[in-house]
Amino acid sequence: MTEIVEDGRTGLHFIPGDARDLAEKVEWSWTHPQEMDAMGRAARAEYKSKYTAERNYKLLTEIYSHARSAKASKAA
Repeated sequence: MTEIVEDGRTGLHFIPGDARDLAEKVEWSWTHPQEMDAMGRAARAEYKSKYTAERNYKLLTEIYSHARSAKASKAA
């Protein structure tokens, strides 16, 4: 998840297995609603630019097109 969530911009990271760190992040979240709202908006924008079905479809068709071209080049 650390690759997807940018700490402080699209969400918060916490140390896995560290209950104290998680509790601190939850407390911060409750006491900083405006920052959390901004992070939520940034996360949504990131999702819409990278992870929608339409975006993934475009990327997948580009990968297939590249693979077909590479195969055709080797066959020639």
